[in-house]
Amino acid sequence: MPIYRGDGGSGDSSTDAYASQISEYATDAANSATAAAASATSAAASATAASNAADTAATDFNNSLTASASTLGEGVSATASYSSATKVFTFGIPTGATGATGATGAAATISVGTVSTGAEGSSATVTNSGTSGAAVFDFSIPVGATGATGATGATGATGAAGAAATISVGTVTTGSEGSSATVSNSGTTAAAVFDFSIPVGATGATGATGATGATGATGDGFTGGSYNASTGVVTFTSDDGLGFSTGDLRGADGAGIELTDLSVTTNTAGTAALSYNNTTGVFSYTPPDLSSYLTSYTETDTLDSVTGRGATTTNNITVGDLTADAVNADALTYGLNSVTVSGATTTLDFAANSSHVVTMTQATTFAFSNAAAGQTGVLYIKQDATGGWSFTLPAIAKTPKGGATIVQTTTANSVSVLSYTVLDASNVLVNYIADFA
Repeated sequence: MPIYRGDGGSGDSSTDAYASQISEYATDAANSATAAAASATSAAASATAASNAADTAATDFNNSLTASASTLGEGVSATASYSSATKVFTFGIPTGATGATGATGAAATISVGTVSTGAEGSSATVTNSGTSGAAVFDFSIPVGATGATGATGATGATGAAGAAATISVGTVTTGSEGSSATVSNSGTTAAAVFDFSIPVGATGATGATGATGATGATGDGFTGGSYNASTGVVTFTSDDGLGFSTGDLRGADGAGIELTDLSVTTNTAGTAALSYNNTTGVFSYTPPDLSSYLTSYTETDTLDSVTGRGATTTNNITVGDLTADAVNADALTYGLNSVTVSGATTTLDFAANSSHVVTMTQATTFAFSNAAAGQTGVLYIKQDATGGWSFTLPAIAKTPKGGATIVQTTTANSVSVLSYTVLDASNVLVNYIADFA
């Protein structure tokens, strides 16, 4: 029996539908719907895979991703989010809880380090050569500009009368012809030692011939001769071994030679000799060679050349109106002789040097040796780094009476300066000059 009648009505069975047919149609429709759903699911999966592939292909994890962070309040939970559209991670980081109060730190210190003087016009500087907790400030302070000249001070009191100055002649040298004469002081202002340089004068005109000298002593040579009439032999005598005898000089009657045969031949100068040939009657004379002896002399030496061979003399020298007394050579020794005190007695050798530097390392008594009359010099008495050392002069040292006294400054590293002049072996005149520190 049909369960559906078609448009033809009850009389038209061509459009009727039976239950079996309807069931078959429903089954087919259900299968078609299931297939369509499977196809749709597959298409959706393919679309999702394509979308994921597109997202993956568009994201460069090395360069595209960025991140930002913000601070959240204390006690708030942390947050994190990601935007696939902008490829940005956003983080929210909560503020941590406040920590406990730390221990009290050590108090900072400040001290002054170096203080140096900068050049005039430079800027003052302060630098910290320490640390922030223990500062050491180094200062550089420029020198100030030169101030204006101050007013003239009041005149000081008149000083005590100074000791009498001494003057002595030092070296006397000869300058070249035409040079200027000079005088220099190699001593001090209180004990002057004048050194002279006196130029040689121009060569004068040749003087007149001097008087004939005295006759010299008789020299060696022939002292005489004799003739023996019985033999015709002439004998010559000599005190230098040159004597000889001739042959028979009586002529033909005497079987000898004639007097007219006698002659003299002079040989070239050499060793003096005289010989006779008794066969020919010829005397041969060899005169002595005098070429090495002076036959005349003209003085050509200048004073420069003479003093060049030795400029020391004990004789007085007079040049024009100037007369220089002989000066002991010991008094012309200059320089400084260094002596370090090492005992209770310290000897200063005046022959070694005229001036002495004495370093005091303990108290001592001085002794003077080889002091030559006319010698002058200076004694430098120098305290060592300790100081406090005194000295005693020897008995021959004479100091001023009623005038300047010998001052001993014993401060560490100070120097007392004394001058001296040797009057004679028993009197060395010592005077105080000054102290230096």
